[in-house]
Amino acid sequence: MSLCDFVPTRSNSEEEDALRLHGQSVNGAVRPVLEFENLGLGFGPDPVSLLEQVNLHVFPGEIVAIRGDNGGGKSCLLRMALGLFPPRVGQVKVFGSSPRGRDHVPEVGFVGGLPQGEGDLPLPPDLPVRTFRHVIMESLRAVRVDSTTAIEYAEMLGLDDPTIRHKTFGQLSKGWQLRHQLWAAFAKPVRLLLLDEPFDGLDQKIKPIAFKILERVVENHRPGVLLVSHHYSEIAESKATRVYELANKTLQLRAAGRLRASVVVNGNLVEGFTDPVSGIELLGYIAELLLGEKVDQLTIEAERQTPSVTTQPDALTTGREAN
Repeated sequence: MSLCDFVPTRSNSEEEDALRLHGQSVNGAVRPVLEFENLGLGFGPDPVSLLEQVNLHVFPGEIVAIRGDNGGGKSCLLRMALGLFPPRVGQVKVFGSSPRGRDHVPEVGFVGGLPQGEGDLPLPPDLPVRTFRHVIMESLRAVRVDSTTAIEYAEMLGLDDPTIRHKTFGQLSKGWQLRHQLWAAFAKPVRLLLLDEPFDGLDQKIKPIAFKILERVVENHRPGVLLVSHHYSEIAESKATRVYELANKTLQLRAAGRLRASVVVNGNLVEGFTDPVSGIELLGYIAELLLGEKVDQLTIEAERQTPSVTTQPDALTTGREAN
């Protein structure tokens, strides 16, 4: 490869109480990277309600997926997290504060389209592909991030294809534009990834590679991930630790993956799997009874396993990237 382009149905409250321990010691202060609190959204002078009573926390190192039909408000949630517009009621917090100041942007990765007025795509159509790649690599150097992984991800996504190097983004298909968005979002370590239909338009050869890169990013850097899609199959492949359905203007928990729990009591280690909602505190309590000692540490992390989701067949894909 020439490197010339790349050099320079449970209640939300119960579930959140459990998952506040995600990947952390029970004694540690764990804060979500993204919070929606009693969020509502409507548009117009007499607001037509689109979202009501949305409550959701996303923690470091987990993938939270939202499935819903087009036009239901999924993308609006991500745009509010980006600080593009405020909710009608309730609060949005990114890293503990309002995103309206946009101070959080350097630590957030985004993949998807933007609303009218912000540009249909984040990538200007007259932007040369080589310029974009150079800017991304320079941004990594500016924050002292090793570019080796970024180059590897570029190769995995096929960005070394010589036929696109001298084009502008307006000359690329939707699939090629999406590959570049994914690469830019995954190349730089961030605290939060917002993914809006991130795999819709990729061909069937690249799609599993993109899923693999996402899994590596989460394992290595532990960002919180909020992924929205209308495809059941893509949500299943994402290995989300929680899956919500956006229905009747709010979020309903549909599935949650198992958690791997480690309990350390007086130097003794007890490990096992537990339900993410009700079993976490119970596991620690059982360890106390068995060993007769106070639990020193309770560590919870998501098992990298797809939760059980009631699926519906997606439309068959042609195996070609969208034009």
